[in-house]
Amino acid sequence: MGDLAKLGWQRMDVLVQEHGDDGVLHMVCDQVADGLSLSEISRVEGVPYSVLWKWLSDGSRMEAYRTALEARADKEVHETLEIADCATPEDIGVAKLRVDTRKWAASKWDRDRYGESSKVALDVRYQVDLAGALLEAEARRTALQKPVTDCVTVDNETGGIV
Repeated sequence: MGDLAKLGWQRMDVLVQEHGDDGVLHMVCDQVADGLSLSEISRVEGVPYSVLWKWLSDGSRMEAYRTALEARADKEVHETLEIADCATPEDIGVAKLRVDTRKWAASKWDRDRYGESSKVALDVRYQVDLAGALLEAEARRTALQKPVTDCVTVDNETGGIV
């Protein structure tokens, strides 16, 4: 581990000692829900992004982080209404970009509520008798392998059987 990573983990350890594991997790999740990115939080707290991410990825912390992202998605979607309502003819392009970006982010942070829905429900109830199907298939295979013994001669001129 490099010196920078060691310093980052030392800073993370200081935060945990000062506020406790749950305290740091609540602080990070509250700031994420309020709109700060992990990059901004890592800069403010003096912890490298990679260290903060690895710390969050440990155990149940990731579930709390996902919940914070869902809260942030909700906040961003509500902001789109204000952005759209306040748009003027001069800044409509910028407003559209801001709205679209927030909608896109919300669709990734909370797929259930804001993501594209492309689920197809399929309920097929059909029973197959596998043993019977295998017996039928075997009977067809056997019939195809029998040598042809019954020959019929057809008169080409009359079309009758000779």
